[in-house]
Amino acid sequence: MTEPALSDIVADDGYAGAAIAKAGTGALIASGWTKTLIFIVLAPVTGLTLGFSLMVLLYWLFRNFAPFRVDFWFRKLQLVSARSV
Repeated sequence: MTEPALSDIVADDGYAGAAIAKAGTGALIASGWTKTLIFIVLAPVTGLTLGFSLMVLLYWLFRNFAPFRVDFWFRKLQLVSARSV
């Protein structure tokens, strides 16, 4: 199961607003909104958790390296990462 992109959620909200403007709140089907509303909360929490876990892992992996050595390599890798986007 894949998470919906933010643009999908925004599009859904736009359709919901149009439906409410045209036919009132009765035009919305509550069961169809459950997944969207869950992922509005779940997606940021998942991203925060994965980001924090990656940060802790990197801190742990490089804990015995000298700071200048880590800084040197991370600067180089950041350039490589930026070029690949």
